[in-house]
Amino acid sequence: MQAGEFVRKWAASQRNERAASQEHFIDLCGLLGEATPNEADPSGDFYAFEYGVAKTSDGEGFADVWLNQKFGWEYKGKRKDLRAAYKQLVDYHENLGNPPLLVVCDMERFEVHTKWTNQESWTYKFRNADIQTDKIVEVVGSADAPIVDAPRLTAIQVLKALWEEPERLKPTRTTEQITKEAAALFDGIAATLRKYGEEDMLVARFVSRVLFCMFATDVGLLPPETFSALLKNYASDAETFRQRLSELFQRMREGGHYGPFDIR
Repeated sequence: MQAGEFVRKWAASQRNERAASQEHFIDLCGLLGEATPNEADPSGDFYAFEYGVAKTSDGEGFADVWLNQKFGWEYKGKRKDLRAAYKQLVDYHENLGNPPLLVVCDMERFEVHTKWTNQESWTYKFRNADIQTDKIVEVVGSADAPIVDAPRLTAIQVLKALWEEPERLKPTRTTEQITKEAAALFDGIAATLRKYGEEDMLVARFVSRVLFCMFATDVGLLPPETFSALLKNYASDAETFRQRLSELFQRMREGGHYGPFDIR
């Protein structure tokens, strides 16, 4: 199967996840010149469709595709929530043998999440139409921040790496490095605030609240862009920034509306 044929077929498909997922994966294997699970491993010992994992609170779980030491893969129907698919894979991760890559796909969108131990997490994002182009894939970190030093890869190269060279997609920084950099950054912020005469306890409380805003955004307690939009919009207007940030803290305490966002 050629790239253009693959893209046209799956752009036109309106079939649901159950009806389409295995055929989509088999077509992808054909496009990339890779063996399918049943060709490479008839026993299903290391490469399988519908790979069973330990029982969860919702019953027995299954990963749509699993390749040992390479990836776990979860499908959703077109325009469904890929975040739910990713959460499902994260729940299965240990029982899948901790593969370094987790892939979610709705036949239109692809997200390849890195899961190396003690490394920062990156997500490679591309669409079905990108498979037949030389467009460089978007790579983002936490809170969808662009990764400036990520490898410049096309969609086909990212897909090929899943089977042939997972290390090609590996992030460059360890979690220890990130923690040290973040600690130094917050220490600098605190030192600057103290220079303006702020009391240590007030500085500590403010920095803790800001850090919690970032955490709450990452785990979905705050809608995406709530806090980052505030920083972008009022970076050069300190007084308005102070007022708007105070309003956000108030909404986070009590719940309610904050601009276009509904805060729990």
